[in-house]
Amino acid sequence: MNQKIYLHVGLPKTGTTFLQKKVFPKLNFINSVHNERLLFNMIYQDSVDYQEEEFEGEEGILSLEGLTGIQPVHEYIDRGKVADRLWSKFPDAKILIVVRNQFDMMRSLYSHCVRVGCTVPFRKFVLYNNGFHETRDPKLFGYTYITYIPPQVLDYTNLLKYYEKFDLTVLQFEELQKNPELFIKKVCDWAEEDTITIDMTKENESTGNVSITRFLNRFVRSRYNNAPLFPWLDSRKVYNKFKCALPEDKEVEAATREYYSESNRILNDRFNLSLAV
Repeated sequence: MNQKIYLHVGLPKTGTTFLQKKVFPKLNFINSVHNERLLFNMIYQDSVDYQEEEFEGEEGILSLEGLTGIQPVHEYIDRGKVADRLWSKFPDAKILIVVRNQFDMMRSLYSHCVRVGCTVPFRKFVLYNNGFHETRDPKLFGYTYITYIPPQVLDYTNLLKYYEKFDLTVLQFEELQKNPELFIKKVCDWAEEDTITIDMTKENESTGNVSITRFLNRFVRSRYNNAPLFPWLDSRKVYNKFKCALPEDKEVEAATREYYSESNRILNDRFNLSLAV
């Protein structure tokens, strides 16, 4: 194909909303209803029914974090299949993937899930009980909303190997937090655009205790609870403009560092990252 496509495929909880709202619109952002449907079909459509749709536009940036298959409240998908479909449709695309230290990723995913109704404790959510427990339970892939994250899902080497055939750029979320100007410059370099200036002012959000929120979720309607004690209360209204504090757990943090140390070291060397090892 002749179009020059720049695909930002995630991960979630790595500044995706910031990129989509503040950075990409100042570049050549070509997300549209048609193009988003094309990408959603790549993620969710059954192989028997799947047909490639025509791409709308000439060239520019497409962004959809669900392409990496790690959604905070949706079922898991076949991440390798999605990468293959992207390769079939956009073999010349430049890919951007943003990663994050796994313990902070776990905490952020958990906080998000609690905010929309999840009630399980943090250690159960990350499958930790005196060590991590990997699972490939096929029932997991049928859940509408996730209740746990298998640890191997956050081993980024497993995902990135499917994107090695692309022109691949990997950045780290922590750099956006510590040095946003440099992070934005790297994004602009990936998109082959001049560096832009972004207003980094954050919206004010109140922060609540994650344990209290998890307890209250038993009583309000949410994606996880269709039969609450108070059905007229909807979690989306109760927690509007509300952010759960990230859980703290030093034991899980240390175990996470050990579990991912080898794969993170490989990624650090290859992509000049600073993931925890």
